Amino acid sequence: MKNILGILTITLVLAACDKEQKLTENLELTKNSNEFIINDSTIEKIGEYHNESLSKAFKNFDWNSDNHRKELLHQIKINDIEFDEAKEWNLKQTQEENTKENLAILEEKMSLIGFSYIQQSLELTESVKHCSSFSEDIKHLKKQVMVSYENKEISSVEVNSILVTFGILDYSARFWAPIDKGGISEGYKILTQANGLSENSRVRFNWTKAMIGDGLSGGTGMLSVFVIGAFGGPI
Repeated sequence: MKNILGILTITLVLAACDKEQKLTENLELTKNSNEFIINDSTIEKIGEYHNESLSKAFKNFDWNSDNHRKELLHQIKINDIEFDEAKEWNLKQTQEENTKENLAILEEKMSLIGFSYIQQSLELTESVKHCSSFSEDIKHLKKQVMVSYENKEISSVEVNSILVTFGILDYSARFWAPIDKGGISEGYKILTQANGLSENSRVRFNWTKAMIGDGLSGGTGMLSVFVIGAFGGPI
């Protein structure tokens, strides 16, 4: 099961190129500064792109294939999904390995306050009762993040990483969650297929692990995005 779940931690691979080269064009200049803070519209596009990419990659996925990673790369190619081949090594990691590595990167690169917001968002995932309530909790936490930024407790780079993490967690939850938890069930059906079970199976899966992997991958990817406001905007 660990090897199968490793296939599902593909957010960074799928979205890194798109986020760093295209979506950063929509970053907005904050008042009285040369710093760029990602706006809600861009976060929405990232979230939508994330879910659409996963949907395309697994729509016609051949679960009978002898090599699921090779099959995933095939689906990425034929569906024209943004893909950075230099990050193909991510597909060789299990979900647990990917999550652990991304957490370590975020902790190393962020301040104590910045990383604490990442930890708080993960704590919220541990007790998700419904996607709608989780979304409201994330919005409340986001307000706290922006207060910390206004008080100069965290940097703009940290804010962008945190906001993308929050955004993808929010969208990812709806993708992976079963219907009774407010999800669209598409991702949950993928988990069922990945474990070789039918849609009518009564076995319950910990779908929150998938959303955590997605969110942390997105947040880590945003740490590599930087902007130079004085020379024409985001790079």
